[in-house]
Amino acid sequence: MLQDLSKEEELVNIAVHEVTAQNMYPQLEEELIYNPKIKRVSIQLESGSEKILNLMNRHYTLEKYDKLVAKLINNHKFVTTILMSGFPTETYDDLDKTIEYVRGRQIFTDSVCQYVDFEHLPSSWLEQLTNSEKREHTLYLQKAVLKNNYKVLKNYIPYMNEVIIAGRSNGYTIMEGASNVYAVSRQKKYQEMELGTIIHTSPKKLVKRSSFNHDIAYKY
Repeated sequence: MLQDLSKEEELVNIAVHEVTAQNMYPQLEEELIYNPKIKRVSIQLESGSEKILNLMNRHYTLEKYDKLVAKLINNHKFVTTILMSGFPTETYDDLDKTIEYVRGRQIFTDSVCQYVDFEHLPSSWLEQLTNSEKREHTLYLQKAVLKNNYKVLKNYIPYMNEVIIAGRSNGYTIMEGASNVYAVSRQKKYQEMELGTIIHTSPKKLVKRSSFNHDIAYKY
């Protein structure tokens, strides 16, 4: 499917989501790494603790996950992930291992999902955290990944060199590229360009709170 999509000449940016390390196979791995039109890959981690991964029955080790992610990042793919907090028996040491890993490997975290118990889940038999403990773990993890996300986006500026003019709003030209945050500009030259125009220039900077969306954004 990815190979067929890539044949579309006017399609310049493909984002692949919900990839998991345990379901990876050589042909897909090669496609994700070397297909020049694939710019972003979301590959779930859940936890950087081997103990928690085993209890989740994720069927992959952190080493296996990292081998795949390292290849993607080394080929300038923008890699994102999803983390889980509050899993039964989880400790702050487990959370710190997760934080240390995504920070060291420079992976953007799309979201932190808080564990919800259900009687038919195998994990329901494990010792559960209280609702208060789960919430505290979630806030602890969210605070750390928000800080890391900004660093990841800032370091990616040199590779954010192909964006598409996707729309306009309130005097802003809105652009989309490999990363999963907007790029915006008020410059007249971009206002005059047609939607769909590809810009082969990196943004000037990353702002923590753009007046466009009151959130993090690249600025041209």
